[in-house]
Amino acid sequence: MMLAQVYNMPSQAASPAALIQSLHLAGSEASASAPTFGVIESLLLVGLGVVFLLWGFKYFKILVVVNAAAVGGCAGYALGTVSQSQSMPILLAVAGALVIGALAWPLLRWAVALLGAVSGLIIGLVICDIVVNVSGDASLANYHWPMALVCMTALGMLTFISFNPVVMIFTSIQGASMIVLGAVSLLMSYAGLQASLRLAVEHNWAVFVACLALVGFVLQHAKGHGKKASAPAAKPAAG
Repeated sequence: MMLAQVYNMPSQAASPAALIQSLHLAGSEASASAPTFGVIESLLLVGLGVVFLLWGFKYFKILVVVNAAAVGGCAGYALGTVSQSQSMPILLAVAGALVIGALAWPLLRWAVALLGAVSGLIIGLVICDIVVNVSGDASLANYHWPMALVCMTALGMLTFISFNPVVMIFTSIQGASMIVLGAVSLLMSYAGLQASLRLAVEHNWAVFVACLALVGFVLQHAKGHGKKASAPAAKPAAG
């Protein structure tokens, strides 16, 4: 199950670069086995990433529910692994996906705020990583998480002030991240590319994600200019 594989990645990974590296650690030899993400999973990641990147604003309600269902499925699967039953992880994954996905619809604005906060976290990490690489000052890496937390709080609160830009930001960032992860996973299935590609991703993952996300945001803003994304809002009491 692809979502469960992502959920169970090592928690000590310090950056998305480490996450990408961990995907194919076992495949570094010429006779390595298939990557953690197979061809179908990688293509699915890229395809969904393109939808998020280019049409996230148009279909944001559906995509928010999909995100919530994915989180619920991962959480249910993780809880199910505690049980001795082999079928329990799958059952709890399905139940978690249905429950959390259903709850996301009436709580759409809060769900977008949460996704916006996660996007802010990624933005903070990306900014710091680019600054460290450009300046060459490794000590600036100590500011990764403070910067990430500031951006996370700011973007989460911005949802309740300016809803549309946050929708475009989180869908662009998520789409860019999925495309990069899927494309790298697909390319690294070729043994000859693993060493050079891993090195390129390790030092440039932030640039890849930032450039793609910026393109997605600009395109979504151009398409959605003048349109208003509607999130369910509380109706004033009668009288």
